Amino acid sequence: MGIRASKNIRENIDAPTTTKTAPAIFLACIIVYVAVSCFDAWGIRRLQDQIFPLTIGLVTLAGALLLMVRMARTPATDDVFIDIERGIEGQAPHELWSTMLWFAALVALTFTFGLFIALTGFLVAFFRVRGRFGWTRSIVASALGLAFICGLAGVLGRDLPPGYLQTLYDLPWPLV
Repeated sequence: MGIRASKNIRENIDAPTTTKTAPAIFLACIIVYVAVSCFDAWGIRRLQDQIFPLTIGLVTLAGALLLMVRMARTPATDDVFIDIERGIEGQAPHELWSTMLWFAALVALTFTFGLFIALTGFLVAFFRVRGRFGWTRSIVASALGLAFICGLAGVLGRDLPPGYLQTLYDLPWPLV
């Protein structure tokens, strides 16, 4: 009975909705990205390396296309268009563009210095400025984040993305 009635339960009765334009553009960008990723995964020659990204990509692409059909067939007041950020609860402590600037800086630093060095500076600065952590807590949190990323790269047998610095100097792992 609960499962049957769950489709009629809405967490927030007065949830604000938005127009169809922004969600449709965002979903279209995701569909293009996933389609290109699937095409790229299809070109992987080794079957063991191809199965996971292609399976996840195709399932994601199917779900995104079904969501696009739903968005096209329903009015802008449908639950799929709920935009919590427009309501009182969605007042973020930081503006969107300043947050995007942080990530643009991470990408620029990665292209210049490589992911490990860029992430080191990014995490310390982010925790100090945005997180308002003290120096000790910032360094410990950054070290834990870097250890997690390096552990993942080690377990998966992958190198971290290099930057321009790595083309000039031969650096040891994880700086490679």
